[in-house]
Amino acid sequence: MMQLVGKERLEYVSKKTNRMVKGYNLHFIESSPHCEGMKTSTAYVSDDVYFNYFDIPLDSYVEVFYNSYRQVCGCKVYDEERR
Repeated sequence: MMQLVGKERLEYVSKKTNRMVKGYNLHFIESSPHCEGMKTSTAYVSDDVYFNYFDIPLDSYVEVFYNSYRQVCGCKVYDEERR
């Protein structure tokens, strides 16, 4: 389970595909047995996935799900009692 600590809006034209990219970089922190302190991670989420799953407040605890292409496809938000 990870804590959502930041949302960064992205909107640019891809140099590879020449297509508009719209979405968010989501920034998380989580504990890990492999590091001292907290571990950070970032995941890109397209607008479609964001508006279906990630319109949640900062500091929420979430579990992120990935599809077979290693792209974010959803999440589950946990309430305070389940942390």
